[in-house]
Amino acid sequence: MAGIQDRNVIIDRYNHACSAYQSAIAALKRGSVEEYEAGLVGSAQAVWNVLEWAVRFYLEHDCIQQLSTADRELLKKTQFDAWVNLLGKLNPPVDQMTRRQLLQHRVLRNRSFHDGMLPGQRPVLTALASARRFLTQQLLVPAEQLQVAVADAPPESQPAQEPPHPLAQPVPEPTFGEYRKLGLQAWLEQAVAQGVAKARAHRGGRYDATLDSLALEAKALLTRDAVALCLMIYW
Repeated sequence: MAGIQDRNVIIDRYNHACSAYQSAIAALKRGSVEEYEAGLVGSAQAVWNVLEWAVRFYLEHDCIQQLSTADRELLKKTQFDAWVNLLGKLNPPVDQMTRRQLLQHRVLRNRSFHDGMLPGQRPVLTALASARRFLTQQLLVPAEQLQVAVADAPPESQPAQEPPHPLAQPVPEPTFGEYRKLGLQAWLEQAVAQGVAKARAHRGGRYDATLDSLALEAKALLTRDAVALCLMIYW
């Protein structure tokens, strides 16, 4: 299979992966589970393409003179592990930590392409960071050409709310006495558990796998404002 001949194709695919990731985060905040899943899977698949294409492009276009005839034959086959190992034979070699991280990202391909599993947000975000670093350091892509995926996208501007109806009942303020007694960490764990339980009750069945993933990562999804509010309430 022929490799990518234009690095701009790789750059565009990387930026698409970042956009898909941010769309997934925005969909999650809106409560759109299907859009969240589609965005996260799309980002995982796109960033895996970027990693494969970028490693092969680097070997074929920037380092081909350093490779033996046998090594060049490996580039004609879809063997990502072998390509990453070739990075260690170069002069100078790509550092061992980068090579190890590239191999670890292979789980995205196995899960999203073959197993049909929903990838976790953290693995996708880490893979995007690795891809961006490889593009800037090895392919020498200017940083300003590459998007940066962030774990918590800035909230979209909210439309102005209509004033409440004169006869509307005021919303009672929540009481947090029992949560003060629990402590911040226990408060967060209980809040996450209650939220996932309610979501499971309303969205069971086909979304069980998504909710299992959400239950593991939900605390990391809290926005800075939410954490600040928790701290203000607790202290």
